[in-house]
Amino acid sequence: MIKIRNSAFTLDHVPRVRVARLATRTSSTRDACSIAQVWEGADRFFVGRGETKAWGIWGGDSGVCAEQRSRTGATRSERALEISESVYAHRRSKVSRMQNPQFLFTSHRQDFTTRLTQVLSPSSEVTSPEHLKGRKDDYEGALQALEMPGRHLVISGLRGVGKSSLALTTAMTLSRAKSRRDLPYVQCDQDATFAVVIRDLCNQANGSNALRRQRSETVGGGASLPGFLNTQAKSATTTREAYPAPSSLNEAAMFIQQVAERTGKRVFVVDELDLIQDEDTKRQFSQLPKLLSALGVEAQFIFCGTGASATELLSAHPSAFRQFHPISLERLKIQPRLDIIDDAAKAIGIDIGRNSRIRIAQISDGFPYFIHLICEKLLWSWFDDADRDQQRTSPRHYEAAVAKASETAEPELKEPYERVVQKQKLDGEIIVWAMADGSSLEKNVEGAFRDYQALALAHGDEVLTREQLNSRLNNFKRDSYGRILKSDKRAWYEFTEKRMRGYARLRAARRNVMLKGDHPG
Repeated sequence: MIKIRNSAFTLDHVPRVRVARLATRTSSTRDACSIAQVWEGADRFFVGRGETKAWGIWGGDSGVCAEQRSRTGATRSERALEISESVYAHRRSKVSRMQNPQFLFTSHRQDFTTRLTQVLSPSSEVTSPEHLKGRKDDYEGALQALEMPGRHLVISGLRGVGKSSLALTTAMTLSRAKSRRDLPYVQCDQDATFAVVIRDLCNQANGSNALRRQRSETVGGGASLPGFLNTQAKSATTTREAYPAPSSLNEAAMFIQQVAERTGKRVFVVDELDLIQDEDTKRQFSQLPKLLSALGVEAQFIFCGTGASATELLSAHPSAFRQFHPISLERLKIQPRLDIIDDAAKAIGIDIGRNSRIRIAQISDGFPYFIHLICEKLLWSWFDDADRDQQRTSPRHYEAAVAKASETAEPELKEPYERVVQKQKLDGEIIVWAMADGSSLEKNVEGAFRDYQALALAHGDEVLTREQLNSRLNNFKRDSYGRILKSDKRAWYEFTEKRMRGYARLRAARRNVMLKGDHPG
């Protein structure tokens, strides 16, 4: 154990210790005394300045204010604070001065939030390779493919498997961008057209838009040509005029060439390509890379969209696909899911129990969104618990996380689920669980009935007949039931939104029901 004395705090050998000026009270006057406070693992703090009542943080970063009174009549100003060697950090904290005890709590909360957001991003895409778990081969394959001039990338897969994260991480690496704001990026919608998307990409890369058009003005005489400085002018303002929507494929290629040469930005990302309804727009996107290659334009596109393959996203002649490198993403396997959980725990400096880790990995169904969301709620539940174990989470934190995650999940998942449960109160939820049980993304009536029967019997519910179940499944395809299911002519059923599997598993876990393994391997 190391002893630090209040009369002369020495931080050289205890970098994890934080020293602050803290307001305290005596019997007659208000005074200030120094405390040493450990970020993690401390079970006490010490204030030495005669007979005082001091406020501080008890238990390191627990965020709980505690009160401690020194011994009556104590006059020694030098008392030892014992600090466990296990709480050492890699650097020394600065000395802070303040008069408000709340500062300590705020400081810990800010530190916790910073650490958390560095590893978890349930509401935004991952943009760094080290956090792109389970996609190392895809990431390296994308970089290698785009090393070849004239080649472009098409990333396809289920919604929510990480297509945008892979695209942005690849683009940022190639562009050496410091943030995603530096990337030319457009997210398509149903009304998007080829001309509008190209216009927006060029204006993003150029740092201009239609709302911020500026007029160049010169003071003094003399004529000037576009691109040349008027040497006779006393002063000039440099402006970047917004690009208009190109009127043709050739003009679009010319705009891309100008932007690439002027700004050095040569990687363009077009996301949610599957939402475009117009086939002519898709055809133009598929033809643009071939034209850029023919013109020798050093610019590359990364297209992303929900679909089974590149040919499903782009309507093009087979020869056009020579310019594309296709990547089809699958759901994450078990180990990458655990890696995300372990990284989050490591960032905070605690242990997430094995059972909680395995359950989060199973519930997620291989979609990174659910892993990030549940881990976020789990760690906040731990942080806000005044009686927590400083070293690890507990089952109650996991249960609270599952409940909060199910409440705050995306509306496009929550609303159809709730509609089914409310319209089919007795058995609707168990049927949805049965469709999410196991590893298969689609089930026929026999498979759905087998899984439903097992769940219903386990819960002591009355079991529907096969015909009744088939009728329910058909109902779930209707608008009044949120179109939670869809089927083909063979009567094989699947969730309309594939991530609904993960949400159904989350809702089942909230009721302490663990469905069968969701992913082979």
